[in-house]
Amino acid sequence: MPPSNASSPVPKHAPEIAGLSFQPPEGWSEQVVVIYAAPRSEPGAPSVALTRWSREPAPTFAAFVARHLASFAERLARFELLANEEMIVGGCRAVRARFRAMRGDRARLLHELIVYIDTPQGEVVSFGCTFGPGGEARATAAMEKLLSTVHFRAKFDEDSGVRLAPSTTPLPTPREAASEWMPVPMPGKRRFQ
Repeated sequence: MPPSNASSPVPKHAPEIAGLSFQPPEGWSEQVVVIYAAPRSEPGAPSVALTRWSREPAPTFAAFVARHLASFAERLARFELLANEEMIVGGCRAVRARFRAMRGDRARLLHELIVYIDTPQGEVVSFGCTFGPGGEARATAAMEKLLSTVHFRAKFDEDSGVRLAPSTTPLPTPREAASEWMPVPMPGKRRFQ
């Protein structure tokens, strides 16, 4: 008689990669990352990473963004937040942040442009683009082109079947957002030098 699978847990995660499935450790959350690479015919063109995040345990979108930026500040040497501004992407609240920091043992200066979007599904998606000194204009143009195409399917209330609009509640100021969860360096203030 073949062994029973009754005692084996059913895989919780089944990505669409070559039939792969696995059981993540208890408490781990899924953070889907997809990288869109520029064509090889465009050397030096930026690539963009799309990441899906659970907003938990942050109580609000602003708190999530503040916590995420603070985690960069904790991990990267000479972190400097250069911009942190509200915007609307695909009809949803979003925050565009730009920072620079040192990364790696070779002390390479990196620049990052990242846009966080509060989706109608209650998750956060981010588009991130890392570029070197002098690459900001090209990265910004690529990101703006990509963001202009973003659309979200409407979310429906499961009980009533009513279509829910994306939240239009104004975001708090960066200072208010930072105080909601944890401190985030403000533009012009340097940390970890």
